[in-house]
Amino acid sequence: MNYYKLSFCTVCMNRTEHLKQTLIRNIRDNIDYPQLEFVLLNYGSKDDLHEWVMNELAEYLATGTLQYYKADFPELFKMSHSKNMAFRLATGDVLISVDADNYTGAGFAQYVNRWFHRSEQLFLAPPWTDVGRKWWDVQGRLCLRTSHFAQFHGYDETIIDYGFEDQDLKHRMIQSGIRKTVIRNVQYLSAIQHTNALRVQSGITRKLMATMLLRAGERTGWELWYLRTDNRFERFKVIAPTISIQTPPLMDSLPGAHPCTVRLTDLKTGAYQASHRGITFLSHQGKVIDELTHESATELTAATGTAFYRLQPGELMDQLLLGRSCFLGRQRLLHNRKHQNKVNPLGYGKGLLTHWPEGRVVQLD
Repeated sequence: MNYYKLSFCTVCMNRTEHLKQTLIRNIRDNIDYPQLEFVLLNYGSKDDLHEWVMNELAEYLATGTLQYYKADFPELFKMSHSKNMAFRLATGDVLISVDADNYTGAGFAQYVNRWFHRSEQLFLAPPWTDVGRKWWDVQGRLCLRTSHFAQFHGYDETIIDYGFEDQDLKHRMIQSGIRKTVIRNVQYLSAIQHTNALRVQSGITRKLMATMLLRAGERTGWELWYLRTDNRFERFKVIAPTISIQTPPLMDSLPGAHPCTVRLTDLKTGAYQASHRGITFLSHQGKVIDELTHESATELTAATGTAFYRLQPGELMDQLLLGRSCFLGRQRLLHNRKHQNKVNPLGYGKGLLTHWPEGRVVQLD
């Protein structure tokens, strides 16, 4: 059998606890494949990732099985940019994105090789997610030819935060006639379960947030008012069967809610002014939309008498932060599907890195 060289690419920022469970196992589960590399990009991780790699993975660094790169500049996790960097660093014929919390399963490399010998015009990916968000945690798994990665300019780097960067790239390939082949063997679709907090902790959606308010509407249901640190606001409708308009959302979690069963729609934007008395919302023309008065630390009242609830840290806040991130990614996906423009016209995956253990500087232009 002929063997394509395969590059398993993983990006990690502050998720080393997951990587400690998955990476060595993934290497051992595929080490019998003759042409293989694992590319690990430390994307500004603030935990013990670097020390762990240097101390615990020395044997794989020495043999070249593991290619380890460290980028010191990122302050925020940028999903598309980080994945583009990792793919550009790879030297394989086929590129495989494996999230830090994913297990490849034993023999996945052989499985990938067989499929790519069947056709020049395919990529491998998990099933699309369904209403219950099955397969949500493995949607980042993507296997494609290096030539196709270059043809489509990688992941769209205007999708900065968590969600839909992988779906967008898949749809762009499908629109060009490259066939999606579904990975149906469940042994290759396993991931570590974790909270939404980890999904949003290092992204711009959390960094940009000043506070978040939920508004109860008897006819319209809940609205999310996401107040940014730059004195702009974003207003969304909230689709979430686990939030009832009769129950103030002062809880810090939604029991049984899956990562993205909370969805946001109908974005409206404007400005706001905050004072000790309350918050004033303004249109882009400067017209007052609503004025809120503080009733307590967690409740404000509009002039119409409508209640606004200030969200506290917890699972509900994390779900809504994730909802915002997914909404923006989905909007970009829909834009790209409609216009079919080539993304990243000025380049992608750029940045300065260091290749370890020798400390060689690598500049991706």
